[in-house]
Amino acid sequence: MLHDYEIEVNNPNNLKDNTMLDCSMELLLLNNLFRDNIITEAE
Repeated sequence: MLHDYEIEVNNPNNLKDNTMLDCSMELLLLNNLFRDNIITEAE
């Protein structure tokens, strides 16, 4: 491993890590679709 460090996540709502990851991945996908003019802002 090139770097050996931990990332501390502030989790005030006690969400499961997988839920946060799923939300992040969905937002990334939606942003990419919007940026490529595949979906509109309203969608």
